[in-house]
Amino acid sequence: MRRSLNNFARSDETTEQDNTNQDEPTQVIDNENIVNRLDELTLNDPNSNDDEMPLRFNSSFRFRDLCFHQSTGPNVTLNGNHTIAWRHEDEYSNGYVFVNEPVRNDERIVIQILATENMYIGSLAFGLTSTDPNTIDPESLPEDSDMLLDRSEYWVVSKDVANSPEEGDELSFCVKEDGSVEFSKNGNIPSVFMHVDNSVNLWAFWDVYGNTQRLRIVGSTKEPVIRADQLRQNSNASLENDRNNLSMSDLAHDTSSSESNSLPPIPPPRRSQSSQNLPPHGPHPPKGAKPQTTVEAADTEDSPRTSSASRDSKNGSDECKICYESTVDCVLYSCGHMCLCYECALQQWKGRGGGICPMCRNNIQDVIKIYRS
Repeated sequence: MRRSLNNFARSDETTEQDNTNQDEPTQVIDNENIVNRLDELTLNDPNSNDDEMPLRFNSSFRFRDLCFHQSTGPNVTLNGNHTIAWRHEDEYSNGYVFVNEPVRNDERIVIQILATENMYIGSLAFGLTSTDPNTIDPESLPEDSDMLLDRSEYWVVSKDVANSPEEGDELSFCVKEDGSVEFSKNGNIPSVFMHVDNSVNLWAFWDVYGNTQRLRIVGSTKEPVIRADQLRQNSNASLENDRNNLSMSDLAHDTSSSESNSLPPIPPPRRSQSSQNLPPHGPHPPKGAKPQTTVEAADTEDSPRTSSASRDSKNGSDECKICYESTVDCVLYSCGHMCLCYECALQQWKGRGGGICPMCRNNIQDVIKIYRS
């Protein structure tokens, strides 16, 4: 009897030990799940990465909070509070992000470039659409943003809007009352780069494409990029620059004129001189001789052209009117002036030049590269 009771007690202890051993792995698994959940909470912290890079050109402005819409392209991810977007690794397209609300006229939206990838070509694209992002199927968005124009909805897009932005660049976009859309980079004077129909609600969007890897939406503000006093200073500086350029041109012209006046006069061609000395109704040339009047007239007409071309070459008409080093190799649209090299023209259009032609002061809408044969 005692033996049977002892055996029964031992079997109970063995059963309890087995149950304890079976429960231990379950407890380890639960601990691993808890660690993973903590990691996810850390990665999706709404306040993480918000202050990753301070503002340099828009730090003094007061911004209204904006965020990206939850509907995005298939190759982009948003942080917890939808203010930072980054394209997936080893992907270069389908990084569409939309603003969570329609744009407001005369209120500029500012984004900041946080990371770039130089192994890809092409850069950030910007556009506006009348389609509510809630109704967009992310899988239907094309790899090339130009193909958005083939959709039945209203889409307007501009690729490479910032011309290969760099880390820390601050880009602002503003839809004006007249439908013009202004773009400014790093606090420069804004320039108009597209026109839209703003009689309907429009949502702004970007395609985190090519070398643009990661961006942050800062917010929106009604404060202009350039204040009135700064605009006057820039305008005065531009006028002073124009005066300096004109004075340098006048000096070069006066120098070339004085040099040409100091040289002895070039006698006219002999044939022209002889043709002018002939009487109006002189004797006919002998039979078989070819008349020289046509050739002489041609020589007389060509000589001014040749001298005019030489004067243009001497005065540097093919030289850029800003750097005076490179050759004019582009035309400004839509005024049609050919007075700048391509690099200076881009700077005049998108940079410190204020987006105006230095010759006629009209707005530059595009810079077209030309090639001489």
